[in-house]
Amino acid sequence: MSRGSEGAGGWLVAGLGLVGLAGGGFALARSSRPARSEDVATPPAPAPAPQQAATATAVRQVTSQPAATRSKADPAAARSVPLPFRRWTGPVVPNLPSDAPRGPLTRSTVDRGAVRESAAVLLQQARAVARDSGVTLDELAGARLAASEYGYGSLVELAAVVDVELNRAAKAGRSLFDSLTRGAGFGRQGQGGPRPASTRLDPEYRHLWAARAVLVGMARGMARGAVAFFNPEAMDKTHAAWKAGRGSIPTSCDAMALLELWSFDRPRLGDSACPFDSSRVGIDTRAWVGPIVGVDPWRLLLMAPAKTGSEHFGAYVAARQVIEQGRARVGQKGNV
Repeated sequence: MSRGSEGAGGWLVAGLGLVGLAGGGFALARSSRPARSEDVATPPAPAPAPQQAATATAVRQVTSQPAATRSKADPAAARSVPLPFRRWTGPVVPNLPSDAPRGPLTRSTVDRGAVRESAAVLLQQARAVARDSGVTLDELAGARLAASEYGYGSLVELAAVVDVELNRAAKAGRSLFDSLTRGAGFGRQGQGGPRPASTRLDPEYRHLWAARAVLVGMARGMARGAVAFFNPEAMDKTHAAWKAGRGSIPTSCDAMALLELWSFDRPRLGDSACPFDSSRVGIDTRAWVGPIVGVDPWRLLLMAPAKTGSEHFGAYVAARQVIEQGRARVGQKGNV
């Protein structure tokens, strides 16, 4: 589940095409990638549960270092990978190549929240524009997700968004494409079908790049086990517009209220998320995963399942501080 405004948007060279990086190369062989979603591959296992909120995830560059024996804990250990990636140092999204295609990879039309074109047609478009016949449905779905949910984000943030939905797909035993479309095709979250997140917007190359980095295992675990995310800044703005009678997205939660709702799984008192019963705690509690290098939590707050206790409450307090600091930067106030 996600909350926030849809963003505007964006592949990789096929086979072992090399893209220059400082001190190394970026090559994605077909052998390094999971089976295509058309083959209904089993998604990678979700990242481990987050540790303390104060621990930041480091995002490192990949360099062409000698191969090293990979540990069994490595999420991509079972796959055969090119030499540069055999020394896995943690979640990473390589820099975009200088000759990356510009503009949208697909051209879709939307009718009442649902994309009219079939996934097969859009996949053909993406392969042609990206000059890569190996783009998969899972990669296209992840790219559309990234473009729609947080299109203007950094590569790390885009990868984190895809990683969240891949965690959810893995838990349900689905491919990323199946999990995001639920048999209803691409489109807006919850409109025209039971979609858990939006895939309405056409992606650019950067969105596909970030999605593939997650799906091949390089950026897997970027979200630190998160299964939900929202944009605090966008929630405050949307809530303020809703209270003023403006805007088309109804919501009665601002960022702070949504944080409390999701952190403690508060029982709702009506049809909408807020108001809720702040005296009771549900069973589906979550916690902010903490700082991640390259992710702005004021615009992308990632939340993972967590049991209540001192660590859970500490993460809640830390997330409140992030929202307060973000509001101070832009002069916003709470609305609940």
